[in-house]
Amino acid sequence: MAPIKSYFVFLDKPAEMTSQQCLHRFKKKHWISKAGHHGTLDPFATGLLLVGVNEAVKFFQFVDDCRKTYEAEIYLGVRTDTLDCTGAVLESRAVEPYSLSQITLKAELMTGRMLQTPPMYSAKKINGKKLYELARKGIEIERPARPVEIFDFTILGWEHPVVRVSTTCSRGTYIRVLAEQFAGLLGTCAHLKSLRRTVLCGHNVLAAHLPDADHIDEKHMIPIDELINHCEKVSLNDAQVKDLFYGKKIAIKDFMLGTDGSDRADAPCSGGTIVATYGDQFVGVLKKKDGYLESLRLINADLL
Repeated sequence: MAPIKSYFVFLDKPAEMTSQQCLHRFKKKHWISKAGHHGTLDPFATGLLLVGVNEAVKFFQFVDDCRKTYEAEIYLGVRTDTLDCTGAVLESRAVEPYSLSQITLKAELMTGRMLQTPPMYSAKKINGKKLYELARKGIEIERPARPVEIFDFTILGWEHPVVRVSTTCSRGTYIRVLAEQFAGLLGTCAHLKSLRRTVLCGHNVLAAHLPDADHIDEKHMIPIDELINHCEKVSLNDAQVKDLFYGKKIAIKDFMLGTDGSDRADAPCSGGTIVATYGDQFVGVLKKKDGYLESLRLINADLL
């Protein structure tokens, strides 16, 4: 029997579908029993959704997704309760007939660190409750503001009253709130007309897999360790692999010398999380502690 493949794949989520519905369609289309998605896109939004297949679902927490890029249409002058095109209108305000250069100058003020208050219509949990569940009941609670960072905020077009922007931001940024913050600089209110995630973990939506495609190309199957390549790597021998799967620790000093007695360049001395391989096979993620390496998360031993 062929080994079960475990990999990450980026889907291009369509609009009018939840992230979970997109995942379900993908699983059903390709007869995949075990898969999960990392992060959530709003139903009206499109673009990159990271999916882990089989053993890959165990390693979402180690994926480096600290920067994300979106393209958005910001509709100025109208504020909705959801801050997007799906909500009820709460407020309408005039929008000045700004020139493109004036809009661009304001956009330059949008980069850097700032505080954002999560919107009520969001999946964030406070005291175990998802905010959108409370919002649907007409309940609004206090939400602590949190820091985010905007690395880039570029104007792609301006046709009154809609601004098209591209922004690269830190994990946890709400683009709906960012649109509202930008509208504030322009002396008005706003909501998102459209939103598309175009870059995630260094991968572009132009190369993403379409959920309804009949076949998953090998180029779309991303090895697990490729998305956690920000971590240091070590290569294990037979005995070390066996020790890990029996719950034992590996002495770091065992990595300090090669078989010929020379110093090894890949000795894990920097700490943090460490990716372990066995030949060309990904084994799991380890951590350094008190002169030893111990497992944080390992793949199923039967797959080795």
